[in-house]
Amino acid sequence: MRESKRSGARYLVGCDGAHSVVRRGLGLDFDGDAFPEEYMLGDVEVDWHQPPGWGIRAMHQTDGDTDDLLVCIPLPGHNRYRMPMLVPDELRTAKSDDPGAVAHGLEGGRAPELRHIQAVLDRLSPEPTVASHLR
Repeated sequence: MRESKRSGARYLVGCDGAHSVVRRGLGLDFDGDAFPEEYMLGDVEVDWHQPPGWGIRAMHQTDGDTDDLLVCIPLPGHNRYRMPMLVPDELRTAKSDDPGAVAHGLEGGRAPELRHIQAVLDRLSPEPTVASHLR
């Protein structure tokens, strides 16, 4: 193996989303758009009796607008699912006039807890269930 005298890279790939720290750090524009909603997710175990391996999506709409959402994506393990859902009011981030300055909830010191996920399950789960082992 030959040792290079030059350090650096020809390319830098930032795969960290619409509010990319990499993109902002490089001063690059984002020509797309971010979702107007805020989402959270957690990987949890549930004690329901749904068929193994099946994904679930449930939502509630008011006047054609989705105001509650639950997606359950099966993961390896017994009754373990990744569950994206809309962020509850208490975890929402403050809006800014600068579209490039949107802060994520985790950046604001707010992180979803098991009780937040359980509240959505209580409203939208296909059967009563208890979530545990959040990661």
